[in-house]
Formats: sequence, C-alpha cells, structure tokens
Amino acid sequence: MKNILLLKNIEVIDATAYSSPFSIGFPSITSFLGFSHALQIKLNKKYKNIKFISTGIISHKFEINEYKDIYTDKINCELYPIKKDTTKASIVQNPKCSMTISLIIEYKGVDKKDEEEVLRDIKNAMYYMRISGGDIFNFDYPKFKIILDDKTLKKVKNEVMPGYAIIDSTFLIDDYNDFDGIIDYIKMTKQFDISKDKYTTIKKDNGWLIPLSIGYNPVSDFCEVQNQRSYEYKHRFVENLITLGEFIMPYKIDDLDEIMWQHCFENDRYICKQVN
Repeated sequence: MKNILLLKNIEVIDATAYSSPFSIGFPSITSFLGFSHALQIKLNKKYKNIKFISTGIISHKFEINEYKDIYTDKINCELYPIKKDTTKASIVQNPKCSMTISLIIEYKGVDKKDEEEVLRDIKNAMYYMRISGGDIFNFDYPKFKIILDDKTLKKVKNEVMPGYAIIDSTFLIDDYNDFDGIIDYIKMTKQFDISKDKYTTIKKDNGWLIPLSIGYNPVSDFCEVQNQRSYEYKHRFVENLITLGEFIMPYKIDDLDEIMWQHCFENDRYICKQVN
C-alpha cells in the first residue's frame, strides 16, 4: 500500500532550462525533489509528522523559450544579476523554459481527520513557491490517493495521461558523466537509403533519451568562502552528475516505484536515485 499526494497539471513559466554546465533542456531531478522537500518543510511548521518519501515526475508539455529570426530558431536567454550601475554582470546566460508537469509524491504522517485541511494548506503554499526557479502559474486542486492494487494504480496512471514519466537509464552507460556514452545514445545521424531513395535517421536506441542532471559530486573539502549564502554551514564546491534519462508513458509501468525518485548520499555524493 502507498499513500500518495497527486499534484496535477502544474503550469510553470520561466523555469531554468540550464540543467547543468553541460546541458540545456529538461530541468534537473534535484530541482523537482528540492520543490517537494521545500513543500514538506512548509507543512512541517504545522504538521510535524508529515514526511515526503519519494517523488515521480510526469511531463505533459515542455517548451524552451525561443524566438525565430529569418532562418533559425534562437534560444532566448536572460542575463542577471544587474550591477549597481545598471550594467549586466559577467555571468553565464540563463535559458528559460515553460512546462506543464504533474508530481506524484509518496508521503506518510497525515491523519485522516486532517486531510482536507492539509490539502488546503498545500494549495495555498504552492502559490508562493517555485519549481526549477520558475513561477507556478496554475495547477489542479491537490488530491490524496491510496494505491492498494493494480486497479488503483491504473486509476492513478490514467490521471496523469497523456504525459511522460522520466526514469533513470544510467545502466546504458559506463558511469555518471560518461559524456562520450551519453552523446553516443542521444545523437542522430543521417544515412542515405538507396532502396528507398531517401535519407533515414539512425539512433543507437529507440527510446526517448535525454541528458539528465541527477546530483552533485564534491570537488573540494568543506570550507568557508567570502560572500557564501549562509555561514551557518560549511561551503563545498561540487560538480554536476550527468546521466541518461528516458521519457516513458506511465501506462507501461507495473509498479509505481519504477518512476519514483528519492535523494540520498552515496560515496560522499548527493544523488537522486530511483526507488527500485
């Protein structure tokens, strides 16, 4: 049995599409788990026993903010922050995206008598929160669901259709940050087919594969640096962990754990991994 919180059709505008220093596209898994953790912290101020265990991410719509000139499409980037003299600081350009997603959050610690009040508090909190740096524009009223068997699982899968769940496909490559392996799987090449008298597109795998940022690897010891955000905790320099992710239709899963993510520490790394 699983207790889940269903947050459907969350419309997010101006989220960051700069998922890592190496990739632009669908936001990092850490940003979505960061949202669910931030929501739990807000609820814990009133409901001490609530805990979010894992999160599933369903993409319904995703668009990079771009504009078209005469010949090409160009990504529309933002530059910030602004200096005191109103000039733009020397900083990496930040491409933005808009998306519609649904989140399936496994939870525990909600009393039956408090469910309606908790749902109202979740709705009110979400209007003041962000996902991947983007503003939440609209969403359906939150729901609590209980998954007992295949029948109740099917109902949940139907609720998030049409859409694509993101899953981990690290097993296809040698290790995290195996950029040669990642490019080998996502690249598309053209080859002329003499029998059909036309060019055909060739990929190594038929799945919908993307580079995906799922955590951070430390590259320094704990230290203190000038102008760090908080001096309550030590600072540490890290690098992104990039792997292969795959979009699949939710109807293909037999167990909800196949699409659920949770954060953990592994070999001194902060990493988001799938429950199964």
